[in-house]
Amino acid sequence: MAAFLLLALAFTWPLQLLVLNDVVTGPAALALFGLAGLGPSLAAIVVTNGRVLRGLRAAPRPGPALLALLGTNLLMLLAVLLGQALGGPAPVLAMPYFGALLVPPLGEELGWRGFLYPRLAERHGPLRAALLTGAAWALWHVPTGLSDRLSVTLAYLLGIVAISVPIAWLMERSGRNPWIGVLAHLGINGVVLVRDLDGRALALRTAVFALAALLAAHSLSLGRRSE
Repeated sequence: MAAFLLLALAFTWPLQLLVLNDVVTGPAALALFGLAGLGPSLAAIVVTNGRVLRGLRAAPRPGPALLALLGTNLLMLLAVLLGQALGGPAPVLAMPYFGALLVPPLGEELGWRGFLYPRLAERHGPLRAALLTGAAWALWHVPTGLSDRLSVTLAYLLGIVAISVPIAWLMERSGRNPWIGVLAHLGINGVVLVRDLDGRALALRTAVFALAALLAAHSLSLGRRSE
């Protein structure tokens, strides 16, 4: 599993840093950034000699699939509405960029939820596996999550760890079908907010994710004790 993470980082970080430091600009930068987003799934394919792709053969049950897609999307919208209710600026909703809808879920989730989470869950149980997977996911996002303000960076990365717990809860209710991870990630990326990265909005999103994580962690712990 360490080889998987190192390979994912080694593939993604250099490509992202070329774009983030303006070494590559224009259309080439967009293409390079998209390629970098494939790192986790490509790493999983390499370390398993392609065996991880077998998990994509089985379609998830409609109920968990719909819950994964809509549940994470609703968490994002809840954070937006809370921000507005607390006096924050009115959010500007924009149509998601098509590449952002497809590349991150497919380019990442075969690695995070198709490869890493199930193996960690076998060793450590679902809750600890969710947190460890979330930590790896957050580490992978460090280049794109860095901000001039430490609080914004931490909120962004902690939010990634937190949302991993509800996704694990969904995974456990779908036989750990990797498509659930893809759909949950798609739900998160399906809401694009022009002002989403301002400090208050990001803090609220992290708080909503953390609350969902506490509820999911309680359910996962109960399920573990009942085995």
